[in-house]
Amino acid sequence: MHYSILPINIEEAEPKYVEMEYKGVNIVAVMTENGYQIERLNSADYTNFMDESLMPGTTLENSLINRIIQ
Repeated sequence: MHYSILPINIEEAEPKYVEMEYKGVNIVAVMTENGYQIERLNSADYTNFMDESLMPGTTLENSLINRIIQ
């Protein structure tokens, strides 16, 4: 807890989201200091949601990123 007469302003960096294809699935990822992490899947195939390697929060392997969609 901070006691101050001045307001405490903490600058937070805005997350950078990118849409890409990973393992043949379109995903939305966020850039972190460790690399890209899965934020959301854009898929109509229910088996992609059951794949543990495509769970949100998973850090991506750069060699498996097919392309970045702009």
